[in-house]
Amino acid sequence: MNNPFINSSDVLNFSKEINGFTPYLDNLSGTLEWNDKNGNTIYATPNWMEDGIVPFDFADENGNYEPISQLYIKNYSTKTEQLIVYFNTLLELTNNLEELTERVK
Repeated sequence: MNNPFINSSDVLNFSKEINGFTPYLDNLSGTLEWNDKNGNTIYATPNWMEDGIVPFDFADENGNYEPISQLYIKNYSTKTEQLIVYFNTLLELTNNLEELTERVK
């Protein structure tokens, strides 16, 4: 049976950059990271702890880390819908980078 949820490969095949953040798949840990040139990282790995959920976490250039939100992709029936809400969430986070950096201080 095919997994009904998007995975890191689906995300990587869809986009190479969002608002200056580029994706990186850490093959050792399996995390999907979005890094900018200033050392900020948004962790957004589909199905990280549970199938159908994407945790979004943020770390600044000093390693300060903060869980941000969880996206319940299991509430969307198609992978296309899941990719759209994934990237909309990522876009919203990158548009609010100043707020994220304040949260981790």
